[in-house]
Amino acid sequence: MTFYATAVNDNESSPTSTNLRASTESVFDEDLDGHMISYAAGGRLITTARIFALNRLNFNAAYPYLIPKAVNYSAGFINYFFRGKLEISLPEAGVYALVDHAVESCKDDCGFRSIKLKVTNRTVSDALVSGELLAVVKFRRDQCYQPSLDNDSMPLTCRSPEEEIVVSRAIPIVDPIASDATREFQFTFDTPIPINATDVLLQAVFKGQLGSEIDAVAVGTRDISEPTFVSTFNDSDRVFVGGSCYTPQEIESRDSLWNQLGPECRDQNGARRVSASCANVAFNFRYAGGSTSQPILISTVYDGAGDNRIPPRSLARFAFLADGGAPVTYNIVFHNAPLYLPTDESTINLDTNRLGESLDGTLWGGTVSSHRGVKSSRPIYVIVDGETGSPAGGCPDGQLDALNANERVPIRSAITGW
Repeated sequence: MTFYATAVNDNESSPTSTNLRASTESVFDEDLDGHMISYAAGGRLITTARIFALNRLNFNAAYPYLIPKAVNYSAGFINYFFRGKLEISLPEAGVYALVDHAVESCKDDCGFRSIKLKVTNRTVSDALVSGELLAVVKFRRDQCYQPSLDNDSMPLTCRSPEEEIVVSRAIPIVDPIASDATREFQFTFDTPIPINATDVLLQAVFKGQLGSEIDAVAVGTRDISEPTFVSTFNDSDRVFVGGSCYTPQEIESRDSLWNQLGPECRDQNGARRVSASCANVAFNFRYAGGSTSQPILISTVYDGAGDNRIPPRSLARFAFLADGGAPVTYNIVFHNAPLYLPTDESTINLDTNRLGESLDGTLWGGTVSSHRGVKSSRPIYVIVDGETGSPAGGCPDGQLDALNANERVPIRSAITGW
């Protein structure tokens, strides 16, 4: 085997010595056992067992040590610069976003203009010292959405092909957030999260000083529910008697029904007429949620601000974003003298609307129910039990006629505490 290299001869009388200070072009021959090398220098043949030179054998021997170390050091740098971790959870309000669907109903341009969430700093040992925090929402659009919710369950063709994002206004971080500490924030969006959003991903992004690093980034992501629509119906144009629902006129004209009517639902002036407290009543209705420190009220009531009760044959509707897989709990407050819920408040769990994609590419979503021809993620309906004069859960949908076009538009609710 022949090598071309640069060799030196420091002492011509000693064939085993070399000198790195003076060099001359030489030709080397390796003997068969690989231990001795001979080379010509200055017209003389020199044989030696040692030569100071780098070749492929040196590099091949170093690779098994150097490459893993380089990978380890690179991974260490990456892990350090991306060590920032945030965790997102529900705020005290119990939902991330909440709107009155009578106000925010238009396709694409209406929706959720603020989000509340809790952020936990999960960065090990390092605080979020100073900087800014933003909320980022990634989504697609349900292109089949209609404000009346008359659209069918969303097929693949209705989901917009491209993902979009909206970014909130930045919130400055002045007081450090220690490792594993949690703080609640409310973010404002100049461009709303569409009311017809789907495939919704929520992110919290911190930019600023993390520990001693000045220009760091920390991110948290959560897959949340699609908009969930809760409709509240006033079915008091019917009265519940003998296990079925009837119009007041039917009850007044049939002895078998009139005789089952309780005194609370008979006209107090002695006329054969269903009283105004049991039929065609405008309902005061409240949903109370959140926490003791941050209560949330969604109200359709008569108060000092005016009469915002739900008229008979009408509905109110609100929409929210929350965690998927866990219901949102509210207490229903129903004060309609002389009609009250037996315990003043009744707890109700509202399942969230979730969209998923099966392995074959088909979409599945939360159950969509229909009441009186109107679709909702979760319909709530109230009718008066004519035998007891108390609110009842409602009648089979087949016993009720569908609402007319103008009756299908939700009336406005008042949301306080958001």
